[in-house]
Order: sequence, then structure tokens, then C-alpha cells
Amino acid sequence: MKNYICEFMQEQSFPKEAVGCVCNAYEVFKDDKEFLFLLENFYNDETINVDGEKGPLFQIAERKGQSFYTAKLLFYICLSKELKKEYLKSGFDEDFWRENMADLHCKMMECFNVHGVWGIFSAGWFSSVFRMKTFTLGRMCYNTGIYDGEDIHIGGRTVTNGDEFISIHIPSNGRPFDAYTRLDSYRRAYEFFKISLFRCDSWLLYPKNKEILDKRSNIVSFMDDFKLIKSYEYPDNRIMWRIFGDKYLLPCEELPRNSSLRKAYADLLCRGERPGSGVGFFVYDLKNNETLK
Repeated sequence: MKNYICEFMQEQSFPKEAVGCVCNAYEVFKDDKEFLFLLENFYNDETINVDGEKGPLFQIAERKGQSFYTAKLLFYICLSKELKKEYLKSGFDEDFWRENMADLHCKMMECFNVHGVWGIFSAGWFSSVFRMKTFTLGRMCYNTGIYDGEDIHIGGRTVTNGDEFISIHIPSNGRPFDAYTRLDSYRRAYEFFKISLFRCDSWLLYPKNKEILDKRSNIVSFMDDFKLIKSYEYPDNRIMWRIFGDKYLLPCEELPRNSSLRKAYADLLCRGERPGSGVGFFVYDLKNNETLK
């Protein structure tokens, strides 16, 4: 397994330091019966959840004196070997599996940039990836959900309780995020799931973005793909790590302003305003390759 871990990380262009850290962590966990039990039973027991703090993996890492974030990264890289078999068994090819594993690198870099640890700190996402409920299709990742709310009118149709939608997740992988790239990803998601209704809940849809960002920005362009249904503010700066990395807890006057996005949000915070998110929907029109609101 150690050879597989090192080869997997090298193939996915993980930094050399990260490869060394995770391979060293494997030496700590490789003979732990509880760790091995989680790995061996992940696909036999849907109740196994390794993402949450205070859960079984957290407790194992604490007992071993290791970072929970690193343990989680190690666990999923180990599990990727079995997931590859699951992909092939389901009729997907190896390239599609490899594409879906790329977000591990993205999440690891987020963890390192925010916490200085080679690992994964965001919870609740990778269990759905490894249970083959969430898929990377082009620029973005998708899974499905069921609408539960009052009737809304989107793209010429009425969305009611029980309607299925595709939920969008946007990895911070640095890849292009222009309209052409997004539409290609929407098309792939539509063809994969055979569902035309899309939903996104993200800070990228926060209405104030249109007030503080250049109208030509890809974020504003992305917002225009959707009909905004609701928005909300955060009581603190918990989401600001996405923009400022490990500096997100600094006073607003000390936040880095080395990009237009960072400057806009640093200024927003210094005005005493709050960050937030928005929830939006659209219907994808395959014939015209466009979003309908």
C-alpha cells in the first residue's frame, strides 16, 4: 500500500513534502486495527463516516498523536485504490476515476494554505465522492438532491417539492472559470445525470459580489447563470479562508490586498459589512447550450 500511496500522489502532482508526510503517516497507521477496519468496511457499511470531528477516524488520529487532517487525507488516498475497482465495475474508465481524484490535491492545498498541515480539513464532502454520489465533470463537481420548499418558477417551469436537481460544487483548483468552461461542465453534468435543474449554494452567489467586483469578472458572470432564490450573511468571517487563506482571521486592515478579489473583500470587511452566500437555480437548455432563469 505504501508504494501505491507514493505513486498515486506523485501521479497527481502532490508536492514532495506532502508525499513524505503522508507516507510517513501510513507507517503510523498501517497496523492499527481500527484504521484498517474503517478501510475494509467503508463500502460494506454506509454508516461509516470519517469526515466529522469526534468521529472514529478523529479518535484514532488522536490516540496515535497524529493530525486528524493528515489522517483523513491518508484514509482517502488508501481508499482510492478500492474506489478505482468500483469505478471500473460500474463501467467508468480509469481516466474518469483519475479526474475525480484530482480534488484530493485541491483540498490538500487548501488545508496547507489555511492550517499549514498536509491534509483535508473541510468535512462532509469526500464521503459522497468515495461513495460514488459526487462526480467531477469538467470544471465542477456535482451530486443530486431533492427540492424541499415553496414552489419557484425557474426557466419556464415550476419547481415543486420532490423535484430532483443537480447540486454544484466549485473546486478552488485554479482552472479557468469562464462562461465557455462552465457551460461545457453543465452540459456534461446534464448528460451524466439526465436532470436539467441545477442548484448552487455558495459564497460566489452572494449578492454583494455584484457591488464590489468588476462586472467583467468570472464570479459575476457565474452569478448571471442563476436565478437567485435567497441569500444570507455569516455572523463571523468563517468563510474568508477561501479568499485569504491562513490570513483570514487578521484584522481587516492587515488582510492581504494583492488581488482585486482580496482587496474588494478586505474593503467590505473594513466597512463593517459581513460576508455571505447565495442560493440559486437554473434550468440547463441543451439545445442552445445556455442556462434559463
